[in-house]
Amino acid sequence: MNVVLGVVIVIGSVALMVKKVDSKVILLIAGLLMALIGGSLQAGFDGFTDGLATTSILEPIITSTGFAAVMKITGCDQHLVYAMLKLLKTEKAKMVLLPITMVVTTIINLALNSATATAASMGAVMIPVMIASGYHPAAAAAAILISTYGSILNPGHSSNAVVAEISGTTTMNVVYNQIDVFVVTFLIQIVVLMILIKIRKEDRYVSENTEAVSNDEVDSFKVNALKAFCVFIPILLLICGTMVPALSELSVGHAMIIGCAIAALVTKTGPKQIMKEFWKGAGSGFTGTFSIVVCATVFVTGMTTIGLIDAMTDLFINSPSIAKISASVGPALMAIITGTGTGMAVAFNQAVSANAEAFGMLPINMGGLVTLGSCMARALSPVAGVVILTSGIAGCTPGEAIKKQIPSFVIAMIAGAAMFLLK
Repeated sequence: MNVVLGVVIVIGSVALMVKKVDSKVILLIAGLLMALIGGSLQAGFDGFTDGLATTSILEPIITSTGFAAVMKITGCDQHLVYAMLKLLKTEKAKMVLLPITMVVTTIINLALNSATATAASMGAVMIPVMIASGYHPAAAAAAILISTYGSILNPGHSSNAVVAEISGTTTMNVVYNQIDVFVVTFLIQIVVLMILIKIRKEDRYVSENTEAVSNDEVDSFKVNALKAFCVFIPILLLICGTMVPALSELSVGHAMIIGCAIAALVTKTGPKQIMKEFWKGAGSGFTGTFSIVVCATVFVTGMTTIGLIDAMTDLFINSPSIAKISASVGPALMAIITGTGTGMAVAFNQAVSANAEAFGMLPINMGGLVTLGSCMARALSPVAGVVILTSGIAGCTPGEAIKKQIPSFVIAMIAGAAMFLLK
């Protein structure tokens, strides 16, 4: 009975968020309600405490919003935006902005092996550029989110390690086995997203609060290349951290702070003003974006307390008759509900893919399918930190960013599953 009530509450919550009811209110109340029905309201409150202690997502959120505030006060973001607009005068140039951004983002995600770090760094740079060039904020957010599963081609991805172990092979062989599927699914998502954007005319978006930038204004603006370059410093530092041992300990927050310091030197802005704007921006990140993360943690805790997550996991894992279907649908659905892609991939691979041969599949193929489904679907979760972070940067709701991705995800997931099942 509790599980049925949990399903009703989750469906109702999603419906309300789609109707743009404040997601923080919905997630918090629904989470506490499920915890109460599950017999432990205290668990819901503990989820709130745990959410506040989620430093792994707190640091990227508040430092990226702090960095964005510094870029704004120093004018560096304006120099980058106008530099890009000078290059994007033609419709053809504007059209290739989105696919190029997506390809670069997924390459960075492959190198960093972190969706959050990728969204915090690349999203902070390219989302404002895409919006300024005419893309709808939710479409810009969707472009970044779709591109955050490139890490499945990283040999260090934890799910790849599990698949390699159960398959009796190396992580590189696992990666090689997934490359063709990744390329096809990623291209499908790019093409479908671009088609939908064109159909909806979301590449000609102008905010109610801002006026379109005229070509004369773009032409007259004198771009300072060094100031524009400052915006890329955190990304470059994070990428270098994957190759240079001396920089390997740099976190997203460290890279953002260094970027602020260099911007201050380049623009000759006083440290007092830099610090004031950084912490003002960090505060907006906490009250706006991180607050949703905290409420989302309560929501997930509520689902756990009421028994919904365990019931669904058991359904997919302990149903041999639908093993092939559950290898794709199960991890994807659970990733959407819980907001964790890698966690679901590891759990399903250990429980299901290890016995893949009994269902007529090779473990390496079923494992790849599980990894693909869970990591792609994470970008559709309203409680995933990376979704909340990216939506916050774009200034749209998580629900808006998710809706833009659904058609491309469904088509790409069907194609990816078919490729793995036919291998």
